[in-house]
Amino acid sequence: MIRLTDILNESTDPLANNEKYIPIGVNLAKDIMAVGFSKEEASAIVGNMWAESTFNETAGKESGPYGLIQWRGDRLIALKKYAEVIDKDISDKQVQIWFLKIELKNGYKSSKSPADDKLIPGLPQGILDSPKYEVIMFKRAMSGSTVKEKALGFATKSERMGASELKLSKKSRMESAKTVFDNL
Repeated sequence: MIRLTDILNESTDPLANNEKYIPIGVNLAKDIMAVGFSKEEASAIVGNMWAESTFNETAGKESGPYGLIQWRGDRLIALKKYAEVIDKDISDKQVQIWFLKIELKNGYKSSKSPADDKLIPGLPQGILDSPKYEVIMFKRAMSGSTVKEKALGFATKSERMGASELKLSKKSRMESAKTVFDNL
């Protein structure tokens, strides 16, 4: 059984201090790059994944923050709806990576096929009201000039974490993104 204190201790510690996880982070970044993210974007995202879930795609609960990025609320509902559309489980790492592209680059368009330009069916009203919001926020998040700045941007604009969480994990997110970037 994983204790909350174990998760907090591990996720606030930069990835470089947990060498056995570096190859996992690098492979996650490669998987994210394979769906259309740049090296810098993928590194920034993975730095945040380390702080959010310590690379555990089943971290959390399906009723609350869940997965590599700890989706919650309408965004978690959207992940579940996307998984239904492609007939996969949300605990599948690849589903979560595909969904990152759907959410952050495609504006919740299902992209089941290149010709498919429709939104994921069954999205919550909050997302239907502004399906491009996450795309806009991700572009803003990636406006930094260094991978560390992009990781911080992702934490504050895409993750939208609170001040207390940021205080605990800011260094971990930024340093971990740089570690991934340097090892790609």
